[in-house]
Amino acid sequence: MVELSSYSLKTKSNHVIKAKEEIVAVKHRPICLHSNSPACIFTPTEKNLHEISCVEGPAAFLDILSPPYDVDEFGKGTRPCTFFKTVKSKLYTESIDIIEEVQLSVVENLPDFYSTSLDYMGPPLRN
Repeated sequence: MVELSSYSLKTKSNHVIKAKEEIVAVKHRPICLHSNSPACIFTPTEKNLHEISCVEGPAAFLDILSPPYDVDEFGKGTRPCTFFKTVKSKLYTESIDIIEEVQLSVVENLPDFYSTSLDYMGPPLRN
């Protein structure tokens, strides 16, 4: 079982995030996923920042990105994979799904993270 925490940026969707920049986002209520859970779908503007934590036993996840990341080194390329840490947060009481408003700071890549691109061979994806 894994716990999925997701965040939505409060900036314009075409905003390019730069190294050491701080941004504001909202944190959605975490959900627990099991081996028989349906797929989660994120959009460019909703829940597109996410953190997956193993809660019980070994776990693996597959993150299908369309279009894929396009980066050779941190912060370079048209679609870099970006990592964040929470700088500060405050409780959010105006929504059932949103639990916090957070300020995030961009951090360098994690040393044990890697990403590769493969052709998608599955069934057609719907919007």
